[in-house]
Amino acid sequence: MTTRRGVTLPELLIAMVIMVLIAGVVSSLYFASLHVWRRCSSQSQAEPPAHMATSRLTKELKNAYQVSSMGPTYITFLLPRTDGSGANILPLQTAREVSYYLSDDTGRRDRTGSSMWRKDTDMDTGYVRQQRIASNVQSLDFDYETTGENRVLAIYALSITVLGQEGRQTYQSQFGAHVAFRNP
Repeated sequence: MTTRRGVTLPELLIAMVIMVLIAGVVSSLYFASLHVWRRCSSQSQAEPPAHMATSRLTKELKNAYQVSSMGPTYITFLLPRTDGSGANILPLQTAREVSYYLSDDTGRRDRTGSSMWRKDTDMDTGYVRQQRIASNVQSLDFDYETTGENRVLAIYALSITVLGQEGRQTYQSQFGAHVAFRNP
């Protein structure tokens, strides 16, 4: 008597169920990691420009000697003339007028949008340089606070909120700074 060896139908069905379960787990892990990668990639592309914009604005505002106009989503300030070493020339004279504001793709200040713009006007030549420095900016907030009645020290607080979106999911990254300088 010889017995035939082979795979029976129940053994085949059990093997297929195990393979389907393994494939389901592997594919769900793959798609979850792909989703995390896309979100991190989108976020990492949005954050550096906003962080650099915050740093640049903070540095320039520290060097400013007068804020000429400010609103909740814009600020314009004056930068003094400097010598070759970067020291201010006294008496202070305006060299440049710098504005930071939110606008659409046109860069016009009278428009609303989600792009952060920087406008730099050379007061001697009248040359204007305007550039978009961050995109997907949900809000740009400026606040002013004086510290004490007899002081002229002003503290400016700024906050930039970057809005990112990956698929239907939205996330926010917020950057902020406080700047203090003495107005003449």
